[in-house]
Amino acid sequence: MYQQQILDHGRHPRNFHDVPDPDATMHRANPLCGDEVDVFVKYGADDRVTEATFTGRGCAISTAATSMLTETLRGKTKAEILALTEADITALLGVTVNPARRTCATLGLQAFQGAIGPTD
Repeated sequence: MYQQQILDHGRHPRNFHDVPDPDATMHRANPLCGDEVDVFVKYGADDRVTEATFTGRGCAISTAATSMLTETLRGKTKAEILALTEADITALLGVTVNPARRTCATLGLQAFQGAIGPTD
């Protein structure tokens, strides 16, 4: 069963809005289940994330994972974000994600990593 935190983020996602004039954006979709996410990133002068938000629709796991992720990205560098893994998402969620739900859980991470692209 889902933890209360997942249900809360799934029902009341944090940072669920677009950003005017984002520095980076990306759309990702999971055609197997219909989850879709658009992510928006703004950077500060030191190239650290000052704002990470998202919009879209998806299951509780997808929405909760992306919501929780937006809270952890603030202050991170591009390299730190690119280094995040599925294990980091599982740790955020606090539950083991079965193979059928891995794409749901990591959709937001894939979008944020795609948005920021490779580091220099």
